[in-house]
Amino acid sequence: MESKYIAWINGNCNEYNEVVGKCIERTNEMIVEFPELKIVKGFACRVNGNGEVSKKYLHQWLVNENGEIIDPTKGQYDAICFFYKEIQDGEPKPKGKCINCGNWVYDNSFTCSDKCSEEAARIIMSRGII
Repeated sequence: MESKYIAWINGNCNEYNEVVGKCIERTNEMIVEFPELKIVKGFACRVNGNGEVSKKYLHQWLVNENGEIIDPTKGQYDAICFFYKEIQDGEPKPKGKCINCGNWVYDNSFTCSDKCSEEAARIIMSRGII
């Protein structure tokens, strides 16, 4: 990574609270300073000991003209083993997470499946919330 990017990241993203949940904010700030970079949206995927994806975080990062990843908020991820997966044009984009199981929801509902919808309704009804 070029030293000018490292210097900007070190000067603006050196505290944990400056990076956690701030990928959009920090990449938007950085691209103003370095308009040659391109914003990329997708997932930061944590990998477990078996090499399988164990967690996906909706994320935004930058790339330079050579495709090198410049991520000013990389420090928020505790896992050493992770990779980036860009959301391609035409791919569905997550709208949020299922209130029952935490999986991604790709429409405007609160649950990811009929099964989760029924389970969430059962829990809500049992608590006398509705």
